Amino acid sequence: MTLVRRFLFENDFDAGETRRRGPSGMKATTGSAPLDTGATAKENWNDAGYSEADMQAAIEAARRQGEEAGIAKGRAEIEARHNRRLAQALAAVSAALDKITGSHCEAVDRTRTAIELALAIARKLHPALAARQGLLEVEAALDECLKTLKKEPRLAAYLSPDLLDPVRAQLEQMITNAGFEGRVVLIGDETMGGGDCRIEWADGGVERDAAKIWQEIEAALDRFLDVNALTESPAGDEDGN
Repeated sequence: MTLVRRFLFENDFDAGETRRRGPSGMKATTGSAPLDTGATAKENWNDAGYSEADMQAAIEAARRQGEEAGIAKGRAEIEARHNRRLAQALAAVSAALDKITGSHCEAVDRTRTAIELALAIARKLHPALAARQGLLEVEAALDECLKTLKKEPRLAAYLSPDLLDPVRAQLEQMITNAGFEGRVVLIGDETMGGGDCRIEWADGGVERDAAKIWQEIEAALDRFLDVNALTESPAGDEDGN
């Protein structure tokens, strides 16, 4: 029989040279180039004609460039986060303003409706109220003048002829209660309504004109309604256009 000897892979034929394996199984290389280290890189830098100072300057420049890039990236991230939060805050404020505006418009509408209703009722009741309360209003105006102008020698009171007798019946008591020291003259005026009167003295006078007072009330209410209508008109115009 022929004796066959097994191949034990003791030889390495990669480069045509024999390399023995060490006890650990690692190849024991001979003649291979050493790893490139920092010292080798420095030697290569010097071989290229650069000095050690040039190398340090390049390292410092690279470090600064890296820091600046990191700072710029961090600043951009902070600005983006700030912008997102600002946008969220503005959206919340806008939503709150829309809610407040809607509530305000609803309140204005309710107020306008109530005022218009009250105004319509007052227009119907005014003549009756003026006829019923006219005497009380004239007496109140006259009583105020008597208390304020105690030293005046003479007061002249112009009022509706229908009120002459009722006012005259209360006049003496009013003078006594007010402590008025002068004289009061009552004069009928056909142009005056039931709640009107004009009181004059030597250097002044006051007048209560029920019709004029009513006109001023209406004008004030109309101005209120017009102002609130104008506050709502921009939104309406925008929707219409």
